[in-house]
Amino acid sequence: MYDLGKGVSQNYKEAVKWFKLSAEQGIKEGQTNLGTMHEKGHGVVQDYKEAVKWYQLSADQGFIDGQLNLGMMYEKGHGVSQDYKEAVKWFRLSAKQKSMEAHSNLGVMFKNGTGVSRDYKEAAKWFEISADQGFAVAQYNLGVMHNYGQGYARDYKKAAKWYHLAADQEYKLAQRALGLLYESGKLGKKNYVLAYLWFELAITQGDEDAVIDKMRLEYTEAQAIKNVT
Repeated sequence: MYDLGKGVSQNYKEAVKWFKLSAEQGIKEGQTNLGTMHEKGHGVVQDYKEAVKWYQLSADQGFIDGQLNLGMMYEKGHGVSQDYKEAVKWFRLSAKQKSMEAHSNLGVMFKNGTGVSRDYKEAAKWFEISADQGFAVAQYNLGVMHNYGQGYARDYKKAAKWYHLAADQEYKLAQRALGLLYESGKLGKKNYVLAYLWFELAITQGDEDAVIDKMRLEYTEAQAIKNVT
């Protein structure tokens, strides 16, 4: 409650106090929450190694979020030596408990060939599981797979479908990707109005590449008007 400010004023230090009491009693949820506070530097000095310590204790008890977070620490090399295979191990354990984020992370690992051999079909399988649960990152990545013909025959309409689902959750990469599809005419006739709209939405989410896309589109439209006149 104190970490989120629900029912009380937000107070990270107070949250850490209660999470620590819980964690030291071996409560897996408290261990994960305390790890998160150390990872983010909320109420304590940021300390990745301390975060890993608490995530490990939670993960060893089979807690889904502890396993997920520990996997991400190994993936990033935060508080531990970067180890993609170890990351995959923990993502798999979390995914077995139906963590949609772990499913998505496994998709990324197979797509990039990190910790496992690159396998687009296997990546698509994990993205689909996560995307069907409504996870925006997985929906975007599934759109990418369809857009570039990775694990599927290239299909721009299916790419747009998944981009839309992610974009509707304000996922900026998906918003920009939709803009590019509409600008390119890959969905039929070029639609600069919709392209502009999606670039604008991506910009409001902080996507700097979309700023360049918008400027390019404005220049293209200006040149078209100039050529007509």
